[in-house]
Amino acid sequence: MGKSPGEVVSIRTGIYGGAFDPPHEGHLLVARTALVSGRLDRVIFLPCADTPNFGKVFAAAHDRVRMLELLTADEPRFSVSSLEAEAGRPVPTAESMAFFRREYPEDQLFFILGADKLEKLPRWTDARKLFSLCGFMALPRDGADMQKLTDGVRRAGADITFLPMREASVSSSRIQEALAAFRDPEHLPGPAAAYIAAEGLYHDHAMEERVQALMTEKRFRHTLGVRTQGVMLAQRHGLSLQKAALAALLHDSAKCLPFDEMKKLAHAGGITDENLLSSPEMLHGPAGAVLAKRDFGVTDPDVLNAIAYHTMGRACMSPLEMCIFVADATEPGRRDYPGLETIREKSLESLPAAVLLSLERTKEYVLSQNKPFNPLSEKTIVWLRASYNL
Repeated sequence: MGKSPGEVVSIRTGIYGGAFDPPHEGHLLVARTALVSGRLDRVIFLPCADTPNFGKVFAAAHDRVRMLELLTADEPRFSVSSLEAEAGRPVPTAESMAFFRREYPEDQLFFILGADKLEKLPRWTDARKLFSLCGFMALPRDGADMQKLTDGVRRAGADITFLPMREASVSSSRIQEALAAFRDPEHLPGPAAAYIAAEGLYHDHAMEERVQALMTEKRFRHTLGVRTQGVMLAQRHGLSLQKAALAALLHDSAKCLPFDEMKKLAHAGGITDENLLSSPEMLHGPAGAVLAKRDFGVTDPDVLNAIAYHTMGRACMSPLEMCIFVADATEPGRRDYPGLETIREKSLESLPAAVLLSLERTKEYVLSQNKPFNPLSEKTIVWLRASYNL
């Protein structure tokens, strides 16, 4: 049915508030359902400030805003408002909706919320003012008496409709638990997962502080650069983002220790190779793996090997080991050296080829200095050429 001549059709705008901690597939499903079933023209995501309003918040407001921006970048009818995030205080919904009413005076406004919040809705701050500013679209909740909830809020003056969808089975708390254990959770879209891994979100902050305490400021900056690069490469090549982030964070954990301390770690870890024990440059990786297991509770053998062999390589390297090896050699803060940009470009296509190119460049340099080349690295070169036809 077309509009009549001269008829003004107002835009229907949904404001979707919440913690979005982190934003996940369930949130996107709700927004898309609101567009279609709620006949909305656009949805504006409104993450709350760093307050306990929605339970304990684990990611800072600016991080949650950024994740939402990444997730909605390709959806023209979605946008993100930092109104509440930038306020730095709890913002009553009535205050936020008054802002949107001023911004969009001709729009029909709808606030999207879960049915579990309907019972207390009439007692929200400035509820009557809120009800005059917008209607509400509610998400069903399993086990809730929807008719009772609807009658209660309508008697209080709210215009309420329900979105025809089942309650999403995605849980932010379960995603948080997986991330805290350095596991890649389900239902977390790639852009948000990569941002979380690269920024080290949803982990015990004390762990990162302990790593920082082991290093010089320059070394810690390098470590964060390797994490950024490692996560990018892991995403590019379909590897675990969280394992890459963990291995990168700890890869140089022993680098700044005195050589004697490295040797003690090596002894505790059963490392007896005299070649490794002869140089801190070769030993800091294996010693770091021992440290990661002893002091940081890392038990994943792939992560430990990625830490141990991030400078030398080894035959039969796993994709994760190659990822951290290349990330260490190409992180954004690396001082330029011959072949760096070529290795970076190659790493986007093939991790084995990038590792091989890096080792060959290192071999050329070492031999030009009339120094012996690491036997383990030589074996890695032979293995890469044979295994990947390089």
